[in-house]
Amino acid sequence: MAPRGSITLDSFAFSALASRMILDDRLPDETAQARLKQIGMLNVLQYMLELGRELTVSAIVTETGLTRTGVNEVLEPLVRKGLLVERVGTNAMGRGKARFFEISPALLPSPS
Repeated sequence: MAPRGSITLDSFAFSALASRMILDDRLPDETAQARLKQIGMLNVLQYMLELGRELTVSAIVTETGLTRTGVNEVLEPLVRKGLLVERVGTNAMGRGKARFFEISPALLPSPS
């Protein structure tokens, strides 16, 4: 078994598929820089999942060092393209709302 967080064939397949889907599905007025940020973000999110972390805006801010606005600017087009699924729930303290994200099943390897 590969060490936790190590690069696997599934990781390479995920990166290749995510990159292809982002590059092929361009939103109006979307820049090449925005698409590269999306590719990077999906790879960070996949890594966070491999480490067992929840995909919330706060957790992504902590992992990346980006601002909440910066994270939201990259996540929004991924949701619009159907590569991320967003749901709203309560935050860790049980008060207030938190946005949770899941990687679309279209990007995940099917169970063997």
